[in-house]
Amino acid sequence: MQISHAKSVKDFFNRMATESRGQLLRRSTVAIMAGALLILGGIYAVGRAMIATLAATYALGGILLFGGICFAINAIFAKNSTEALLDILACALYFVAGVVTFRKPLAAAGAVTLVLSAIYVIQGIARISLSFSPLIPERGWVFFSGLVTLFLGGILFAQWPASSLWLLGLLVGIDMIFCGWTMILRGAYVKHFLKSESHIKRAA
Repeated sequence: MQISHAKSVKDFFNRMATESRGQLLRRSTVAIMAGALLILGGIYAVGRAMIATLAATYALGGILLFGGICFAINAIFAKNSTEALLDILACALYFVAGVVTFRKPLAAAGAVTLVLSAIYVIQGIARISLSFSPLIPERGWVFFSGLVTLFLGGILFAQWPASSLWLLGLLVGIDMIFCGWTMILRGAYVKHFLKSESHIKRAA
């Protein structure tokens, strides 16, 4: 973990050394503006969770159809009949799933919500069980995290299928907010670094 962090920091400074000051300023400004737009979009998605859920479901349908097209292309250039047959079956499965998602987006959202609920419950139980191991550091936080995750999964199960109307939109909105905030922090860090470097050069 520390090695990967050190490598990322080293790569960051190497990249800054090879780019001009103007390029870095432009990139950091773009990152801050894009991050702000992502946060605004995330806030809207959280406030309009049902609309965001439908948009996310349609996006999933488009991805499934695109996957079907990729499998179809791969089937055409398959090396043998067995590989081609597997690609054709996968293509048909993706196409059917994509078409069903577009025709019945609420049902598709309900299915995804049910799967996510099961994942949350399983993760919660796993974390709670893991917290009893003496080898795990911060066992209290692990137990608390598992309890919250299990509680969330239980709520989603209890409110299903009504929870499928807002869950995906809420998750998309929260993810957009966190991604936007991360982009703003990175852009602000670059600006702060360049400003500090400028002060050092003037002092010298």
